[in-house]
Amino acid sequence: EINPQLPLCQLASPQSQLYLLIQSSYKANVATLLNQKEKTQHEIQHFQDIKLNRHRREVHKNDQLIDLSTPEYELLILLAGHSGEVISRDDIFMELKGVEYDGQNRQIDIHISSLRAKLELDQSNPSLIKTVRSKGYLFTG
Repeated sequence: EINPQLPLCQLASPQSQLYLLIQSSYKANVATLLNQKEKTQHEIQHFQDIKLNRHRREVHKNDQLIDLSTPEYELLILLAGHSGEVISRDDIFMELKGVEYDGQNRQIDIHISSLRAKLELDQSNPSLIKTVRSKGYLFTG
């Protein structure tokens, strides 16, 4: 007689195909859950008082949602991916626009300024996104 209160894996003997099927399915589910948790952890980054959630495409400052345009968000993702490294305008243009920097286009500077206005405590003395003269930008998060 089968007891409906018992989990299915206790109903099958360790030698049966059903037991092996349940065991392999369980292992696969656990592995999937662990991978999802690990992936989610990598999709959320913290920088000072900034939380970047790549999965939801959201940026929070002090737990408040910050409205970023698509170019601002993509620039922040790029900078955060190179945290601690100086990244040149040439590299930024090539990554985001797929073209070489012509030396005159100020779009990146405008987006940096806008990001600073939204994310920095003191825009005149930035601590998160710094300008490295004649080199590019440094994300210190």
